Parts: sequence; structure tokens; C-alpha cells
Amino acid sequence: MNTPSSGKGNLKVLQREYGVGFAIRNSIKKSTLQKGRVTERLIALEIQTKAVAITLICAYAPTLLADPEAKDDFYSELEALVDSFPPDSHLILLGDFNARIGKDHIAWPSCLGQFGIGKMNENGQRLLELCTFNHLCITNTFFQSSVSHKVSWRHPRSKALHQIDHIITQRSFLNNINISCTYHSAICDTDHSLVGCTIKIHSKPNFINSKPQPKNNLENVKVPEQAALFQLLLEKNIKEPSLETSPEEYWQNIKETTLRSKPMAKLQRRTRNDLMLTRSDVQRTVRACVNEYWEELSTTIQIDADTGNIRGMYEGIRKAFGLTVRKTAPIKYISGNSLTSREDQLNRWVEHFSSIYSVENQVSETVLECVRSFPPMNELDVPPTLEELKKAIENLLVRKATGEYGISGEVIKSGGHILTNHLHIILCMCWEKSIIPQDLKDANIITLYKNKGDRGNCDNYRGISLLSIVGKVFGRVVFERLLVLADRVYPESQCGFRPKGSTVDMIFTLRLLQEKCKEKQQPLYLVFIDLSKTFDLVSRDGLFKILYHVDCLPKQQIIRAFHDGMQAHVIYEGSKSRPFDAKSGVKQGDVPASTLFGIFFAVVLMHAFANYQSGIHLNGRMDGKLLNRSRLKAITKIRDFLLRELLYADDACFCDLLDEGLQIMMDAFSNSCKEFSLSINQPKTKILVQGVNEAPNILLYNTSFEV
Repeated sequence: MNTPSSGKGNLKVLQREYGVGFAIRNSIKKSTLQKGRVTERLIALEIQTKAVAITLICAYAPTLLADPEAKDDFYSELEALVDSFPPDSHLILLGDFNARIGKDHIAWPSCLGQFGIGKMNENGQRLLELCTFNHLCITNTFFQSSVSHKVSWRHPRSKALHQIDHIITQRSFLNNINISCTYHSAICDTDHSLVGCTIKIHSKPNFINSKPQPKNNLENVKVPEQAALFQLLLEKNIKEPSLETSPEEYWQNIKETTLRSKPMAKLQRRTRNDLMLTRSDVQRTVRACVNEYWEELSTTIQIDADTGNIRGMYEGIRKAFGLTVRKTAPIKYISGNSLTSREDQLNRWVEHFSSIYSVENQVSETVLECVRSFPPMNELDVPPTLEELKKAIENLLVRKATGEYGISGEVIKSGGHILTNHLHIILCMCWEKSIIPQDLKDANIITLYKNKGDRGNCDNYRGISLLSIVGKVFGRVVFERLLVLADRVYPESQCGFRPKGSTVDMIFTLRLLQEKCKEKQQPLYLVFIDLSKTFDLVSRDGLFKILYHVDCLPKQQIIRAFHDGMQAHVIYEGSKSRPFDAKSGVKQGDVPASTLFGIFFAVVLMHAFANYQSGIHLNGRMDGKLLNRSRLKAITKIRDFLLRELLYADDACFCDLLDEGLQIMMDAFSNSCKEFSLSINQPKTKILVQGVNEAPNILLYNTSFEV
């Protein structure tokens, strides 16, 4: 078989005499990679499975009557191709070798099994020598079966049956072969029969070189005696800071003492007897739950089948079989080449996230000069109190990822007033000196597949940042004060990033607007805008300058300290990459991040619509008698409400009664986004119209939107 994409035939003559190739399923095409040089008789293909990588070599050897030089060239190329792969790789050779290997197991014990057939010829001698030298074995001879399931070719004149098509693998990989035999029922338009084998791949555990992080004993955290012992150890071992002590040195003292005190207070590990008793209880409970689950599921399926509920029956069957196992694929470079080594994959991840976080976006200086300034609020500049820190610790969520050093929210709460007092001291030091320890601002990025697109493409993954829990506590203290400043800037239409805000408010407003426009027979034009990677593209320099105008100069320094010098690592399949600088975007996963972006986005909207009154104007009055519509026609006591945007977090919807007004808003918003280094995701931005016969032509950079 000769395929243009994966094989190569003899092109020197018009009639192709021989060729090799692979026919693979489309579902695993993205997990395959061609290896080595393709010739007219040899081709290699690597399949990346979930457990290991398997290399397949398809061969078409010269016949018995071929020129000896052609045979020598073929076996030399085959041996060179086999030697090009590492010794520990999983190698499988398959194809038409035109070689009868016989059944002399005693003479060839390493490569020939006890169930061979026929006599050996010259080509068989060559093949057996190659297998012996490279520690290969012919799988067809290691499985007992009938003669019909061993032979693969019938001689056209003598009608004798021979075994000349073979599947060969390494001796160490032979235990993974379940069966290898011939299938005569396959119609392949050839005088050879199909030879196949079944492989069972045993996945190896993924050992990580780094020492695993000890887990917390969450049960002992709730025991008052253990918590009291933990607090006593902290009080005894944490040293009070001196005037010369820096926040970094004081934080290292608190961190090391906390980690050292956890096992002493039995907040980290249990005894062997406790673990054995707990394991027995868990196993007993699991067995009872499993039996109950399967009995209930079987009964439900049987009842659905008896009552004719075919849909319910198949849903139960799908639940019983479980989810479909998703295939994995190696990470690819920008050019499309697959990366097999773990180091290359981690470097690719660092390159991918560096292109997002290491680029410093800038905001135009002329735009920042136009930002509205607010009167000062000096009461927010006072150092945080102990009560604010205690409230932040109480609001910590439990059973969450602990970051790199394993100080979880449960451990901080168990530290009681001893640990809280020391954390308050270091928080005040950080507030006064505007210095944050490096551990509290670094992040570990976990990659999550979006369940769409090529798994080898890094753009189809989402990065989730894991931060220090202590850093989150400090961030929550800053967050409570930022809320006061945010209320100054947030528009009334913003329902995200603020207390008691919900998408329900915006959905209700939009539905009511549609009903009133339909009732008044007015056209309605809506555009739903999606921004590309908004949290990652926020200009930090522009954000800090905006905070200065909102009267946040002292508080700005502590916020800047959380971001300046921040580094990140990528965690991929248990391995950790080298650190890289994160210079762009807000600190995702941190509590103040959403509020900081909300302030930034509010300023973008204020700048965009500072000189525009496009939108829907509504008249209303607040002196009662709402049902008397004639009172709305009065010249005085009427208040004009402008409904222009509906916001929730970074999602925005602009509305107008005219398509010209909507176009003006889109132009103003796009220009403002460009000046603030934000980008509109045009494929995901949609237009919705109501009461209009012709679809409007709303443009963005001379490109129309989908209606």
C-alpha cells in the first residue's frame, strides 16, 4: 500500500512494484509522529499512548529470488533504523519479510518460540540473525494455535502454506503481547492473509523526583488539645523581630517554624495503627456504597427496559460503562513538531506563558492625564488592625490547594492568636515598608485542557494559578479597603466584583428592555462584547497610575509590592518548570485581582463614553403615582436615565435604538480598548437585533460582526 501522507513507493517505474505505508484511524492521527527516513521498503511511525510511546516499523523485504545485494542493502537499512531508537523504547516490526523461519526453537531460543512452522530458508536465516543481534523475537511463534492461524501465504504453484509475514518486538516487550495470529477472513485484495496481534500496555507510575509535600491531618486540626499544642510551639519558637529585621527574614522565620511545628503537634501525619484502622473503615464503607450503587443502577435500568423508557435505559447503560477515556497527545512547538522529552515540554510551556505574562503593556500618557481624580480618603491609609486580619482568616475557605509550602487555611486557623499576632506584625511591616516576601507573591500555574481543539496546542489550555494562602490572607485585608475605592469608580450598570451583584439583575434589565421595545414597536440593537484574555493583558503600570488618581497612593505601594518581582512556575504532569517573570496582568487567584480589574475596566468605559450620549434614554420621576403616565410628559420633575451598557465583570452588552448609535459606541469602545492595551475577541462578539427587517452592518476595524 502506498499513501502520499505516510508511505513511499517506487517512483522510478510506471508500475509500482513495492511500497510501504500505514493506515491509521483519524481519532489517533494527532498522537502519531513519523520517525526516521522513509524509503521504498521501510517506514517508521511513533504512536504516543497515555502510558508509553510505541514505535512501529513497517517493512517489505526482498523476495527469495532477489539480488543478494538488494537483500544486503535492505537488512543494513533495517538494522540502522532499529539502532537509531533508544534501547528502552517499545519497538514493533511488522510486514512482509518474505522469510520462512522454521521451528528450530533450540537453535534460536532467544528469538524463536516453540510453535513455529515449516523449514528455514536463506531469508529466514538473515531475519533470525538480525533478531538475535538486536534482542528481538518473532511473536508469531510464541502462541499456540492451529496451523491455519500460523500460515499467511500460499505458494501459487505448489499450493504449499508458508509463514512469511511476521510481527517482531523486543524480548522485554513480549509480555505485553496477548495474541499474535493470522486472520484469513480479511479481504485485502492480496494473496497474503492479515496478520495481527493484540497488545496490552501496562502504564508505569509517574514518579516525581522532588520530595512529595506532606499532607495535613485535617481531623486533628479540629481537636482543641492539638491546636493548643500547636499554638504553644509557635509561641515558643517564633522570635520577635528587631528593628533591623526585614519582612523577608521575619517571614522565613514564621514559615520554617510553622512547617516544623506541624508534625510535632500531629497536624501532619498519623500513626500506622490509626492509618490501618481508618483504611479498614473506609474500605468497609466503600464496599457497602458500591454494592448499593450498582443495585440501584441495575434496578433502574431494568425498570426502564420493562416500561419502554429507551432513553432512560441507555442513559443508565452509559453511566454504568463510565466516561469515554480521552486520548493524550504530546505538546507541540509553534511550528507543529511534537515534543517528547519532559524538559522540552516544560520549556514550551514557559515560552507560551512568558508570551502572555512577560510582555509589559503600556497605557497612553495622554489618556491617563484625563482620568478623573477623587478627593482623598486618609482613613484608608491607616495600617491594618488585628481585627481586620482575624476577619480575613475567618473567611478563609478550607480544603483548598495550599501552594508550594503546604501551609493551608486549616493550619493558619489552628495557629490561633499566636500565629495571628505574628502574621499581623509582618503584615504591618509589609504595609509600612511596601515589601512583600517573595514566597507570598510567586505563583504555580496548573494547565487545564479546555476540552476543545488539539491537545498538543498550548493555546487550548487554561492556566490556573496556585498562590500562597498567607499571601491570600494579606490580599483579603487589602481587598476590603479597595471595595470602598471601587464604589467611587464602578458604574451603576456593573453587577460584577461588588457585593449583592448578580447576573440576574442584568438579565432582568435586558428582558424588560426587550419587552418594552416590543410593546412600543421600537427597534432594539444589542452587541455582546467578549474581550481576549482581559485579566492577563491589564497594564500594571497603567493600573497603578489609575489608582493614584483614585487616591490610593499609600495603598498603591502595598499593591505594587504584590506584583513587582513576581515569578511563576508551570506545573505539568507532576513536573515543575524553571521560573519566569510575570510582568503583565492582575494577579489571578488573589482576592484583590477582580476589584483591581473592575477599577481598570471602569476607567476604560469612562474614557470611551466621556463625550458621547448614545444609548437609550428613559424618563422617570420619583414623586409617586407611577401608573399615571401623563405625569411623565411634564417638563419639570422629570429625570433622564441613560441605559447604555449592561456589565458583569469583563462581559459587556451595549444597547441602542439605532444602528448608527450602536456603531458610534463600538468605535468609541474599540478606540478606548486600543489605548488601554486591551483587545476585543471579534469571533466571539455577537450582534442581536429585535424588530428589524434588515440585519445591521456593525463594523470593527472594517470587519462586520455576526448577527
